[in-house]
Amino acid sequence: MRDRIYIVDINTKMYQIARYKQNDNNVSYNMRIVQDSIDVDLTGYTALAFFSLPSGRVTQKNCTIEGSTVYTELSHIELSEKGDVISEITLYKDDKVVTTFSTIIKVEKSINRNAIEDEPSWDIIKDILNVLSYEEERQENENVRKSNEEIRISSENVRIDNENVRIESENQRKDSEVERCENEEVRKTQEVTRETNEETRKTSETTREANEEIRKTSETTREANEEIR
Repeated sequence: MRDRIYIVDINTKMYQIARYKQNDNNVSYNMRIVQDSIDVDLTGYTALAFFSLPSGRVTQKNCTIEGSTVYTELSHIELSEKGDVISEITLYKDDKVVTTFSTIIKVEKSINRNAIEDEPSWDIIKDILNVLSYEEERQENENVRKSNEEIRISSENVRIDNENVRIESENQRKDSEVERCENEEVRKTQEVTRETNEETRKTSETTREANEEIRKTSETTREANEEIR
């Protein structure tokens, strides 16, 4: 709002008068700098805006530059007093300093808001009631939100606890399964050892029986030879 660009001639006192309302705040004040009606190339320049209020108070504002246009904002300070505010733009580039001729900003007096009668109007009362109603509704909604959030957090904590129990149970199951597999391997190894030992025992028994038969045959032969002799 009020983002009009005012033309200021750097060589003359020709300019467009800007008009604002007293106590406006953060409104644009933009100046297109020309020289004999031709846009000035402000590449490489920086700028500061200076304002002298009707009371004599002086303020300074930073500016930005795009092309030939200088942009700044007027705060409630520059627009705090009704009457004519004198404005100057100072341009800087290296050692060069150029200041525009003074321009006038007309500040129109605003209605004194503090002069409203003590008895509030029904519009104000309704606005206050609406604000109170809105605040009560907002507080109720906030309480519901907090309650729901607490329930959500509690449910999440229960879920996390259950998940931890599940993970612990799963880890125990895995450990038990590993132990079972290890025991099964031990059992299989022991079974193989037992079967090997059994085969060895059978082989030894067969050898013993064969040796016993040989011994008996030898004994019989010996006895027969003994009788012949």
